Amino acid sequence: MPAPRPQESAVSTLDAPAAPPVKPAVPAVSKAPAPPAPPSARPTPESDAPPALRPPARRDAEPAPPNEPHLTLGMDAESRSFLEKVPLPAKIGIAILLIVAALYLVLGKSSDKSTGTGKPVAVGEQGWSNEWASDAVGSRRGRQITLYRPSTGMTDYQMQFTGQIESKALGWVFRAGDTKNYYAMKIVNVRPGAMTINHFAVVEGRESSSSERPLAVDARPGAMYRVKLDVTGPRFTVSIGGEPVDFWTDNRLKSGAVGFMNERDERAVTSSVQFSFPQSGK
Repeated sequence: MPAPRPQESAVSTLDAPAAPPVKPAVPAVSKAPAPPAPPSARPTPESDAPPALRPPARRDAEPAPPNEPHLTLGMDAESRSFLEKVPLPAKIGIAILLIVAALYLVLGKSSDKSTGTGKPVAVGEQGWSNEWASDAVGSRRGRQITLYRPSTGMTDYQMQFTGQIESKALGWVFRAGDTKNYYAMKIVNVRPGAMTINHFAVVEGRESSSSERPLAVDARPGAMYRVKLDVTGPRFTVSIGGEPVDFWTDNRLKSGAVGFMNERDERAVTSSVQFSFPQSGK
């Protein structure tokens, strides 16, 4: 019995694809790297991108405005200044007022220097003090002195006031150093229809230099008297209603306060009190 032959696998040549032709291998040729492009020729992602895809330009690329200071003067400073809002007639009026004020200051000061007196200053209720006279005669008559303390130590001055006699007399003092040293004057109603002007000095507690003279003024009850006292050096002048009524001299008291006085049963009312002092005394 013959030996069996090994089974051969039959492969159909009809189903096998044809092998592609084998190309001979081409040896690789190395190329040198291209030199880098200059900076100006290098493309940027923004320039190469299409217009629709390009990013918007950055704001910081625009030139920054100069850094200028900004000052705000009130709420309206951003629009225009205050002077720009003032109409032209108002500006002209302000300019005229300034010119008038300047002329007043210049001419007023020169006038004060030439006359030697300052502008009268009205006196209120502050600065006054009441004291009893301590000289023998004044104590016996119950004399009370009311001094304006800011005038203490002054030498020359003017005092003006309006007075009305309610009972017997209207009196005032000047250059009062204390209750034992002062000059005094008063308008006295000696009897119905008769008036006198009196003055005297009290130095170191002693009364002297007394004077009494008739006074030709309105003597009716309730009459108002506008009195002006001028004290300059040793000379003292009194005017009533603009008319001089008494003049006397005394050089013993050099300085002191000014004020009013009244004695027992004497009563008067004063108002519109004003003082003026020489420029050299300030």
